[in-house]
Amino acid sequence: MERLFDLLLTQSGEGLTRKKVPGSAGFGSGSGTFGNNNASLSIPADYDGYTPENQLMSDISYTFNELMHFAGRNRPITDKEFSEKIKTNPVWANSAKKLFENS
Repeated sequence: MERLFDLLLTQSGEGLTRKKVPGSAGFGSGSGTFGNNNASLSIPADYDGYTPENQLMSDISYTFNELMHFAGRNRPITDKEFSEKIKTNPVWANSAKKLFENS
């Protein structure tokens, strides 16, 4: 994830921004690809339940949740594709299992 974040910051497009990404829903939305050097990730500055005290946590959550979509080099990957990749990697699968075993 750290490598993906570093790549996002070097893109020729908006990179990490508070501006709504054109064509997006506007909340934690990404567009473009790393392969085209135009990846952008928009994270909202305010939303339902927003307070200045929870902005950092919200920024981290939105960024982490949306960043994985850029793992596809030539196109964004979906939540489903990402979960399927996790299931096929034993290290990731075990980590995810431990994370949710008490849920």
